[in-house]
Amino acid sequence: MGFGDRTTQANTLIEQVTALLWEHPSLKSRFHHIPFGYETHIPDPVRQRLRFVYTMTARHIKFAPDFFLLDHKFPEKVYLLEYKCTQTPIALESRVEQVRTAAGKPQLKAEDIGQMEEAAYDNYSAIQSLGVSVAIINYCAFHPRLLLCDFIENVEILLRASVTTPTQTGSRTPFVNFDLNSMRTLDLFLTGEHRVAPGVIAPAFHELKQRLITLLPVKPWKPLY
Repeated sequence: MGFGDRTTQANTLIEQVTALLWEHPSLKSRFHHIPFGYETHIPDPVRQRLRFVYTMTARHIKFAPDFFLLDHKFPEKVYLLEYKCTQTPIALESRVEQVRTAAGKPQLKAEDIGQMEEAAYDNYSAIQSLGVSVAIINYCAFHPRLLLCDFIENVEILLRASVTTPTQTGSRTPFVNFDLNSMRTLDLFLTGEHRVAPGVIAPAFHELKQRLITLLPVKPWKPLY
């Protein structure tokens, strides 16, 4: 998937979560969802110049989380917030088995294996190591729970690897595979971290998932040849 497609994909996820969750009447006055990072503030010509710059500073700029969330009721609950979206599951059983072996989890299911760029994960982890909270909202079209959210330190890494098989959908950048089961669903995250009553957002959360299934469906893996 090219940069433009990934941007469209991420923007669709952000727009739907914003409209149905952060703008929900019961949450709008409580949560401040503020644009913060690279995709929301850096002009395209600058992004193009930075694309092939690999210094630590450039990496931090490029992979800075795109929002921060502030809870008006509990102001200490403020953290950087990044959105991730995956529509294509691992199709090759050999790849699934590689992840299982590396993680020591022979029963791991293919649909439980998430993926994100290694540089992004490393930058979030580096920020977290300084005491800065970073949470990830992860929509995974092929996972039974669909819409997940948790702090980066709770995301269990299974394997670090590089793309070796030519595909029409992959970016071919180094990535990490992680266990989607290590993350809470977004509604449980809000209940646990912010004490949002489950019944308050249940209908909105259900509608949000249904919209995402339609707008960001599972995409099959497509080899180049």
